[in-house]
Amino acid sequence: MEPFTPTQERLILVCCNTKEGNDPKYCGNRGGKEIHATLKEYVKSKNLQSKIRIVKSGCLDYCGMGPIVSVEPEHVGLKNVSMDDVNEIKEKWIDPLER
Repeated sequence: MEPFTPTQERLILVCCNTKEGNDPKYCGNRGGKEIHATLKEYVKSKNLQSKIRIVKSGCLDYCGMGPIVSVEPEHVGLKNVSMDDVNEIKEKWIDPLER
């Protein structure tokens, strides 16, 4: 194992878990995949890939409360995220990295 310093200042993890088919308690079946794709495309459109990474995650252990989004290193968890919340996530967690 060898340590390294990541280049990104922030990671946004979006649970896209679909464990068991179409069970609606899993984030991927409740819009997580669409949220991830939208945020990822937004970061790319702003050319911020070196500062922020949008990560498609597996289960973050809050099934039934999702979609779940986690913002690091701030250690902020967001539950019941919908596409209606995406603009707020952009404004609060992505746009400030445009310097």
